[in-house]
Amino acid sequence: MLSRELINKPLSEYTDQEYKSAMKDMREMKECCPKKGMIKLIKHQADQFNLRGFQMFEKMIDLTFCYLTRRPFKEGDQVYSYTLQWFTYFLEKLIVERKNTDVLGEIMTEFSFFDKSFQGQCMTPPDLSKMVNELLNANREWKEENLISDFCCGTGSMLLPKLGMPKEDHLIILINDRDKDMTKACFIQLWLNAQFAFLEKRFKQITIFGYVSDALIEYSQGGCKRLVGATISDNGIQIDNFNH
Repeated sequence: MLSRELINKPLSEYTDQEYKSAMKDMREMKECCPKKGMIKLIKHQADQFNLRGFQMFEKMIDLTFCYLTRRPFKEGDQVYSYTLQWFTYFLEKLIVERKNTDVLGEIMTEFSFFDKSFQGQCMTPPDLSKMVNELLNANREWKEENLISDFCCGTGSMLLPKLGMPKEDHLIILINDRDKDMTKACFIQLWLNAQFAFLEKRFKQITIFGYVSDALIEYSQGGCKRLVGATISDNGIQIDNFNH
């Protein structure tokens, strides 16, 4: 994988050997398994920037969220552009291969990202999430407009399988977590999978609202903070950002 110095060097200034090395790196990255490729990318780039693996992963979640919600990057974040390009490349491949699956939750466990603030966070196994969704939806009568929510959403493992359920008109999803990074990761996965679900005509419209609040106390006190709202429909994509 390329060094930080070579990444930041203009292509026109590459030597023949550096160019060959860059092309070889690109071929190897594209040919590798997306999950292994993402883990390798994060570990390598974390070393390049003197960060721990979970810190680089956190940075990628933040930048991917900014990119998808059309928010401006912070000053200095341009140095992560190479890492972000490959991170989103692997993420999109993972989602295409494993739709409506909590792939980010699986990657997070590789870096001990969960429970960094000792909040009791842990990933719900994918099979359990799918089973719970099937049980909840077994005898449910769906309306034209349906709302589902998870106020301790984590990375979205309990919500993602819903996007693969039978066709509906308008699906509204409310997500919340006291950890902003979890809400962002959940939104990223739901939003990317929602676009596939929309293209497959499973839904006529999908709306996602993301919040960052303590589900045990802040809702009763009226202190929930909205982070993002996003809708995809025949009229296009609409993103509403909120300061938080």
